[in-house]
Amino acid sequence: MLARSRSLAQSSPLADLIASQRSRSRVKRPEALQVCVRPLLKPGVAILDVGAGRSPMIAPEHRPPGCRAVGLDISEDELRSAAPGAYEHTMAHDITKPLPVGELFDLVLS
Repeated sequence: MLARSRSLAQSSPLADLIASQRSRSRVKRPEALQVCVRPLLKPGVAILDVGAGRSPMIAPEHRPPGCRAVGLDISEDELRSAAPGAYEHTMAHDITKPLPVGELFDLVLS
């Protein structure tokens, strides 16, 4: 499923949006979420939020029922600074290294 997420990011409206905005300004999270990510949020989806820190990419109140959000950041302190309930699980880990768990994710955000 992780491979599916990667190919989705390579040829998707989000990739097109980022490419068109690259020379002008940074893409705003709400715009990118509305255009590309929101349709992928289905009940029970497993999300890996890479570089999550204290601010999840998708706030808990915007996640569908049964969604599992895992926050991954290199800084354990940043993850501890997240509001209670921001993630169902957190991992302090360097994303350039293989993940220490065999878990599959439907959606990977960064």
